[in-house]
Amino acid sequence: MSAPDYLAYTIPCPLNAGKLVQMTAFVRKWRQLAEREAAWQWRQYFQTRGVEGFEASATKGWTRPWVGSGESSVTLAQQVMAQVAGQLKGHMGQVENTFASLVARSSLSSEDKHRLFSLNRRQLWLAPCAVVSPIKGEAVLPEHIRKLGRKIFHQAFRQHRLPGFKHYHPQLDQRSVSLGFAKTAQTFPLWANVSTLEKGKTVALPLPAWQELMDTLRETSQALAPTHEAKALAKRQRAEAKRKEEGRPEVKSNKPLRQADLCSLPQTVRLILRHRDKFNPSSPLELYLGVVVDHSAKRELDRQNYRKVHGKTATFDLGISTLLATDEGSLLGRNWLEKLQKFDAKLLGIAQGQQKRGLPVTTPRYRKLTTRLDGFIKSEVFRIVNAWVEKVRPEKILREQVSFQKNPQLSGRLNRLLSRFGKRYLELALKRLEATHGIVVESRQAAYSSQQCHCCGYIDSKNRKSQSEFQCLFCNKKVHADVNAARVVRDRRSVAASPSSPAQRKLCLNEQVRIFMQNFPIPSTASSGCQSLACGRKDDPRWQNPYFKAVLAALGGEVATPPSVFARGG
Repeated sequence: MSAPDYLAYTIPCPLNAGKLVQMTAFVRKWRQLAEREAAWQWRQYFQTRGVEGFEASATKGWTRPWVGSGESSVTLAQQVMAQVAGQLKGHMGQVENTFASLVARSSLSSEDKHRLFSLNRRQLWLAPCAVVSPIKGEAVLPEHIRKLGRKIFHQAFRQHRLPGFKHYHPQLDQRSVSLGFAKTAQTFPLWANVSTLEKGKTVALPLPAWQELMDTLRETSQALAPTHEAKALAKRQRAEAKRKEEGRPEVKSNKPLRQADLCSLPQTVRLILRHRDKFNPSSPLELYLGVVVDHSAKRELDRQNYRKVHGKTATFDLGISTLLATDEGSLLGRNWLEKLQKFDAKLLGIAQGQQKRGLPVTTPRYRKLTTRLDGFIKSEVFRIVNAWVEKVRPEKILREQVSFQKNPQLSGRLNRLLSRFGKRYLELALKRLEATHGIVVESRQAAYSSQQCHCCGYIDSKNRKSQSEFQCLFCNKKVHADVNAARVVRDRRSVAASPSSPAQRKLCLNEQVRIFMQNFPIPSTASSGCQSLACGRKDDPRWQNPYFKAVLAALGGEVATPPSVFARGG
């Protein structure tokens, strides 16, 4: 069995006025308890200087004033403590990452960085006692390193907003909620019985027929049918063995196993209480249920049914005028830029109008439009990527590091939104392809891919004539610029680190220049007996290319001086 892969389905829950009042009171009470619990755990964390983690604080005795006072049941208190501890632990994980980034970018010595990385990995920034040093021959960390670690920790801690629970959606497990199929109801096939603040009382919440959820449950049931059947048979056999030990008469049943025995429904639900119009606090409240389903069995079934082309490797390049350009020459999402420009015009109009009045830009209308833009980018990215994979059916996908280059036809505001939304959703789409289809996704160095010819490998900033036109100055190859970039990424031999690093980009450029000079050497006067480049190419663009300047200078006398016409830049 593969590792659990959880996914939540948000389903609207139609309630009458009485049930809505009960669930609203329950959610608000849960949020109040969560805020008090978070304050208590933070105070406990800093009092112990981080020696006791949040999980230990959550399971540590019932020392909270609100536990046992009748404000909540023990079951509810346990769930609140566990979820708050998880949120705070995740927050400290972000602080740990920021700490490591600050140390990595510093000018400290390698040994001091090693000491700080070790301190950060164990999250002992505030430890009151001595900390074991990772350096061989050094028993404990020096005091100045510990002081420096505390200083860096406070700097990293201030860069992240503390998690709040004022609008948090509580998550309930099988201790407080149970899902089951309706016996007679047709409109609502699923019902959830949720505990309330009153002891022993529950509220039955109807769930409409959500087709995607029902299909997932059906496919999961089919995938797990042998496992559930074996468990049900084992349970029946244990009951018969116990009956035999107690001396009771043996009962042999030939009844088929019930469907309830063969299908286990999810028992984890998130209560989502929000306004109908989330930008209008005075709008009516509505309740949604986030049903958390384990997709691991369905994912495994999807991977088995995926008919991939063995040995097929596909590559794509991101663009603005065209969202996705493949190495096979396909241009997907050609009207991508036009739709983005419409959003850009509306956002710019709202921003300019607010600035003229001297008011904040982020109005409810602006936030609604941003939400629509977010949804549009998500739907377009998933639609195009899924359609491309369904058509090509690759075994492996080679991708560049996800990034959307700034487009001069769009405003800086929309470029920032596109970079944030597009990168997030493309990463998510590729991760889902790995999970659902078993496709191997590898990253390749994409630095200078828009300037390099996929045929000869020549790199020149003048190769790209426009956003979509590419013509190599060396071999005169003409092709769509995005298609050429996808083919360059496909042909790159090395899997590289992040192209955002200037050092990595420089190394990639030097490597590609070296390979090109090996494939197309410049003839020397000593070997050819000719003058300058007349024996080779008279119009060799390398003499005017700054990327090859250092290489040509290093060759020195081995290569003839270019003709005067090229030296003058004519």
